[in-house]
Amino acid sequence: MAIKAVVFDVDGTLLDTREFIAQAFEHSLRERGYEVPARDDVVAAATGRTLTDGYQILAPNGDIIALRDSHEKFQLGRFDLVTAYTGLNDVLATLRGRGILIGACSIRGKMIHTMLEHVQVLAHFDAVIDSSNVVKHKPHPEGVLKVLELLNVKAENAVMIGDTSSDIEAGKAAGCSLTIAITHGLGTLESLEESGADHVVTSLPDILPLI
Repeated sequence: MAIKAVVFDVDGTLLDTREFIAQAFEHSLRERGYEVPARDDVVAAATGRTLTDGYQILAPNGDIIALRDSHEKFQLGRFDLVTAYTGLNDVLATLRGRGILIGACSIRGKMIHTMLEHVQVLAHFDAVIDSSNVVKHKPHPEGVLKVLELLNVKAENAVMIGDTSSDIEAGKAAGCSLTIAITHGLGTLESLEESGADHVVTSLPDILPLI
């Protein structure tokens, strides 16, 4: 089946946001008077989860709204912590050169558009779905299906690429013909292999021969 579209997760897949995420959690917890866990625990709580779900793990019974507010304010002033993974622009340009449509599906809010613009790749995208556009987040397929609807591409002609098991599970649930997991993000190799990804790669350029 011919591939007509690629749907990417963003955080940890296209953009290296490990410090952007971890420092925001640490800042918010500290500012609001909560215990700040070890970095590995912060990253584990954040991986593949919405902001609300992450804070419910890190600060049970905490003021989630206040924590989210501190978190988002911190990130709005620290886009310097967001960087593109090696080869991002070239990979997106190559896909577009092949006539393949490009979409993004993120559990992050509308800030994702600013982040893609920050690294100067937003123009490559034909559709971007953020958390404000869906009711159910990954691993539910709603977001992936909405991207494909905007692209007017059937799932059987699409590839889903992400760095967490939630991304892979969402792609499979949506019916994508191919799922590719990438290990440079937040997910562990073990979790990505267990997710049943069709391919596991270590960098963005590695996806091109598979599509």
